[in-house]
Amino acid sequence: MLWALLPSVRSEIRKFDDSIAILEPTTLERTLDAKVAQPRFNMLTLGGFASLALALTAVGLYGLLSYSVARRTREIGVRLALGARPGQVSGLIVAEGLKLIGFGGALGLVVALGASQLMAALLFGVPPRDAASFLAGTAVLLAVGAAAALLPARRASKVSPGSALRAE
Repeated sequence: MLWALLPSVRSEIRKFDDSIAILEPTTLERTLDAKVAQPRFNMLTLGGFASLALALTAVGLYGLLSYSVARRTREIGVRLALGARPGQVSGLIVAEGLKLIGFGGALGLVVALGASQLMAALLFGVPPRDAASFLAGTAVLLAVGAAAALLPARRASKVSPGSALRAE
């Protein structure tokens, strides 16, 4: 349909100004797509790497806490035998995971604040040190960390005191 209108568009443009040449006519949509293709690719790539980093954080924290629970099975059994409630044991493991995430998140915030000026060229409509973005990122990291800590914490709360004490 665009190409059918091209001769009449060219004649109207020539009526206005004969020196204007129309070499490659295109739509505004195609022009905008071409202009934002590279920034869009950069953001998708960066978002993909950020998602991968978040997944690796969750898997790493889960593995670390699972290992910690396995190594501390006897201690957890003693705690339960002495009257600790399963919820307290779960809370202990989740708190340990949140401490690790908190330390890593604080370190990450410092690095992100330092690197924010380097990323300024990739940001459109958002200041490099946008507080809402930093808070949202921190909240997502804490939520993922808490979720990763829940499975080992649940497993710790299900430890049988008798079998944990007989194991060693």
